[in-house]
Amino acid sequence: MGIKQKQQWISLIKENLLNNGEPKVIKGLTLFKIDNNYFACENRCPHMGYPMSKGTIRDSVITCAWHNWDFDMKNGGCLKGACKDLKTYPIKLIDGWVCVKKNSKDHLISTKMRVSLNNHLIESMTSGDAFTLAKGIAEWLDYGDEPKHIVRAAIQQSFKHAIAAHQSDQAVYELQSIMDAFILSDQMSKKECVLTLLQGISIASGHAGIRPEITPFPGKVSIAHRMQLIGRYTDDASQLAIERSLKFPQKFSDKAVKITLSNLSVSNQFIEMPQVLVCISAIYDAIEIMDFPLFEDSFPALTAWVLGRNKPTPSPTGKEAINWLNKNETRLMNCSTNCEGDIDIKLIEALCDETHIDHVFDKLIRYLEDGVSPLLLLNHFSFISAKKFNNLALNNGGLWNSASEGFRMVHSIRRLLDGSDDSFLIRSLFYLATSLFKNRWLKGGKEWSGKIKKSNLKDFEQYFSSGSEKKARDEAVNSILTDKKNISHTKIVSILMNENQSSMQLNTLRAAISEGRLLNHMDTFISGIITYASDMKQSQYKKSAADFGISYMKN
Repeated sequence: MGIKQKQQWISLIKENLLNNGEPKVIKGLTLFKIDNNYFACENRCPHMGYPMSKGTIRDSVITCAWHNWDFDMKNGGCLKGACKDLKTYPIKLIDGWVCVKKNSKDHLISTKMRVSLNNHLIESMTSGDAFTLAKGIAEWLDYGDEPKHIVRAAIQQSFKHAIAAHQSDQAVYELQSIMDAFILSDQMSKKECVLTLLQGISIASGHAGIRPEITPFPGKVSIAHRMQLIGRYTDDASQLAIERSLKFPQKFSDKAVKITLSNLSVSNQFIEMPQVLVCISAIYDAIEIMDFPLFEDSFPALTAWVLGRNKPTPSPTGKEAINWLNKNETRLMNCSTNCEGDIDIKLIEALCDETHIDHVFDKLIRYLEDGVSPLLLLNHFSFISAKKFNNLALNNGGLWNSASEGFRMVHSIRRLLDGSDDSFLIRSLFYLATSLFKNRWLKGGKEWSGKIKKSNLKDFEQYFSSGSEKKARDEAVNSILTDKKNISHTKIVSILMNENQSSMQLNTLRAAISEGRLLNHMDTFISGIITYASDMKQSQYKKSAADFGISYMKN
């Protein structure tokens, strides 16, 4: 359906007050009179917003004075490069007045318009410029389209960027950043969405490229044999062999494929590489939220870049863990995921404080064999990690990643549970135990014990912006504890987006929100997030870029 329009003539200026060759800016429009011909256009250049009133006109072509973009004054068409067209308006003399015909549109987006918006987003991602990218996002949202369409376009372009920039598992972190921003923007206003989506999409922006196509195997090859090959070439770190084994259109949605890849992500060889689990989870998270066809070209490559990476020599702890897992393979296979037994979280905290990894594993497998619920253990590991995260103070740099690793891993594991087998959940618990054991020197803090009072998120924003970290924490936690509509975390996230976010920050924030809600301990997760965000504060150029983009929005 096309955009419906209602047109009306609007008086701008008396005819005798407009001099030949002298531009006038009236109601956001630039008005020119050239040899008794009248031209009207928007005063902001569609490239970077520079005033068109400062431009020059020759042969009915107006040239922006900043970057020399040329536009046809009769129709606004851009005559150089791929900049968006300039909006121009018909002129009519009515009773001595220069009048312009403007359109008010109801913002029903057409297929043609969506293609145009898609192209502008791709151009802005390729440029790597945050301001033009923010403008592209803002324009798309301003037309009333769903953020999901923006995210789809960004995902496709991010893969082309990965081809040109690195062809590694970094591509999955970029994909994850886009998806994290998309999920975090849920329930936000359009203007809040601009900055949040900008945070994720900008991480995946830059020059793009193409590469030779990886051809499928000749003839018919069964899924079972393909999975066997993927396992072998994961061991051999052969990315090309893995990718070619996954080249069978839309069959990667098959349950057998997900089971194989999930189990490989927690195989013994990756015991000290939790990023493999995180990346496989991120790929399936994006596929399931968006749709399978979107990833037909990228899925084999993304998966191969993750599983086919070179593996470092295991540390002494890693070697002990691998030896234990190899020796106890039968016991692991016999553990059930259907048990519902209880266990005190203090026993799991003590478990993580053992002095040797094999002692940790011995106790963990006994708990499982005694019928303790694997899902309860998953919850306990998540909350133990959250308490470590919550206990860190300012000026702790890289320790934030170590402290949050546990609940970020749990978040990744939960996303893979649907469609995986029992072996995946059982093995993932030993992955988590290894992570928490290696970070056992990070001690968990006490739960928040401030006085519960009615909170004002404006006060939180002021405290956070001014660097009053403790007061900001108190206001944020109070807003969570007194929130009956379950929306305050969205407002807190929107405020945190005013600071530049890294890929790790976006993922930590999403995992903390998800785990906090699931475990009904949002206060513990959020209080740690506020200190983390305060410690990670960077320049606010993305906020400035978002404000620039929002200035183009009319709705």
